[in-house]
Amino acid sequence: MSRASPLAPVGVLVLVVGLLASALLLASGVASGQPSERQGVPTLAEAEAQLAAAQTRNQQAQTDVVDLEASYLATQDALDLLDAREGLLLTQLADARTNAIALAVASYVGGGEAIKEVELLLGPGQASDISWRRHLVVAQASNVSAAASNYSELAFAAGTEIHQLAIGAQRAQVAYEVAAAEAETAAQHLSDVEQLHIIALAWHRSDIAVAEGRYGEAPAANWERLRMCEATGNYGAISKSGIYRGAYQFDRQTWRTVGGEGDPAAAPPLEQDARARELFARRGNAPWPVCGRFLP
Repeated sequence: MSRASPLAPVGVLVLVVGLLASALLLASGVASGQPSERQGVPTLAEAEAQLAAAQTRNQQAQTDVVDLEASYLATQDALDLLDAREGLLLTQLADARTNAIALAVASYVGGGEAIKEVELLLGPGQASDISWRRHLVVAQASNVSAAASNYSELAFAAGTEIHQLAIGAQRAQVAYEVAAAEAETAAQHLSDVEQLHIIALAWHRSDIAVAEGRYGEAPAANWERLRMCEATGNYGAISKSGIYRGAYQFDRQTWRTVGGEGDPAAAPPLEQDARARELFARRGNAPWPVCGRFLP
């Protein structure tokens, strides 16, 4: 790094809410200036366990949402076809009704048992107005009952099928929407845990650097002074040239040497702190030609 490369701070921003919330606080912004000694950062082993669990949850959630979406779309297709199927059912019902009426007219006995079926098919008013009702053949009464029963069963079956289809479609939609919400939550959780794992790995690297390097640690207060000197404490700071970025004004090449990826200024404060700590442990205050005077 030229003008000022980051030093690894012994201290870190105070985390506000829980592990994930704290680790993912701000990718940029003005630091609080209150180092917290990596508060809220899990060990690498803990972070890896959380990552594995989050990956499993996300994979299952994505599988579930694909399966339930397929079921939901199938019910929607069935509903789209309902008009055509319902039309067929209605045709069958009409045929059954016509057949039953024809039989009833042919066998209607005045005051006989078939009167009930005819009233079912024609309505009581029309049935009572048939002038030749007394001349129908009694022997056809059983056929009338069977035809009327067939009509009633078809009507019931059609109504039940359509009703069950509607219920099934509604249930499939609810199940899919719940699964989609869980998939979104699981994906976001995985993203958060992945970021936390990056931070945990950065601190693990800095621990090794402190143990192996020549320069050890710098006090938290010194890191705060360095950040104020380099970037007025702003973890999202970018130099006028655009070369130096973040609270420790890393250039991208130096950022990569301590394991960083992407834009240093976009990295969470805890990650910037850890990578600066590693840099200092290995190279001392040399990466910060001006502000490095605040570090021992």
